[in-house]
Amino acid sequence: MRQKSSRSSMSRPAAHIEAFGRRLSAANAAKKGTILLRLKGAGGGDYRLGPEGAARVTAESAPSDHILEVIADASRIKSILEGKRNARAEYFAGGIRVRGDVQHAIDLAYELGFIKEKF
Repeated sequence: MRQKSSRSSMSRPAAHIEAFGRRLSAANAAKKGTILLRLKGAGGGDYRLGPEGAARVTAESAPSDHILEVIADASRIKSILEGKRNARAEYFAGGIRVRGDVQHAIDLAYELGFIKEKF
């Protein structure tokens, strides 16, 4: 019987979000509050990200107390997390929508190395 490679299982956006959640939980800026990440398209779904890490949520269980909501295509977010796309360029091109505390998003992106300078 053939085994699945770990590489193919890590190519799913959900695996990248889980890894990002672990990284995010260690970030100082993450202690401010919860982020709701809404991913569209193949591999999409809603995720709650915060100091405790990442968890997939349903529309009914999505946190209403989040300080930030990020909406984007799952493949776009996966590419940003892999370092293949620039988060700032994607935001300014309209590929990522942010609702709520935008400064919090900028602080997190800077602390985690997704952007080189704050804007």
